[in-house]
Amino acid sequence: MLPHKQIHLFVEVHKMRFVKASLLLVMLVSIAIPNSAVAAGLGSLVKTELGWNLYKKVDSFTDKTKCVIASSKDARIQVSKGTMYVDYSRKGGVQGYEYRIDNDPSSGMRLPTETAKSLGFVSFSGQDLSAILGARRLRIQVLTYVSGLKEEDIDVRGLYKLYDQMVQGCLS
Repeated sequence: MLPHKQIHLFVEVHKMRFVKASLLLVMLVSIAIPNSAVAAGLGSLVKTELGWNLYKKVDSFTDKTKCVIASSKDARIQVSKGTMYVDYSRKGGVQGYEYRIDNDPSSGMRLPTETAKSLGFVSFSGQDLSAILGARRLRIQVLTYVSGLKEEDIDVRGLYKLYDQMVQGCLS
C-alpha cells in the first residue's frame, strides 16, 4: 500500500473511533443525568429541599416571574401555584388513577378530566394538594393506555417548605 493511502486509512480509522467514543460519552451522560434536559427549561435553581427543587424564571412573553417545583429524582413530577402534576404522556396517557396520602385510605378509582386525559397527566389541587403538602408520602396507581398499571411512591417531605417560598416569591 502506498504511504499516503496508509495515512488516509489510519486517519479514517481514528475518526471512526472518535465518533464511537463521542456517542458512547453522550449516551452515558444522558443515562447518568436523565432529568437535566427536562429541568433545563424550568429556569434557574433557587433552592433544594429533601429531593425537591424550586426553579424560577422570567416569562419572556409576559415578563412575569414564574416558579415551579420539580422532583430532583423525576422531573415528570412538578408543582406550580395551586396544582401538582404527574406526567404520563410518554406512557400513552391516563385512563384512570387512584392515590393514597400517607397511610390514609385510598381515594378510589378516579377518571381524569378531558384535558388531563388528552395531555396525559394526573393533577392534584385544592384539598388534595393541601393534604399532600402536609404529608410525607404520596402513592399513585395509574392505568395508562400503553404501559398498563403503573405505581408511583413519592416522598413529599420538604415540599411544603418550597411551596410556601414559591407562593411568596412568585406572586404575579
